[in-house]
Amino acid sequence: CDQLYDLNIRYRYSAGRSSGYIGRDVATEHADIIAAVIDHDADVAANLLKTHYTKTGAFLRDHL
Repeated sequence: CDQLYDLNIRYRYSAGRSSGYIGRDVATEHADIIAAVIDHDADVAANLLKTHYTKTGAFLRDHL
């Protein structure tokens, strides 16, 4: 878990400092995921989280 967390921080920092990442509304993505969790809608929460990770991964793949 510690290693995954460290890697997550590294990639988040790299993405967040990139000019190409600025147009993305990550705060809204997070809020939507939280709202789905609070609503006990596991399917929506899982799909939103998967989309969030996929967008981040695609950006990092192209950026790095």
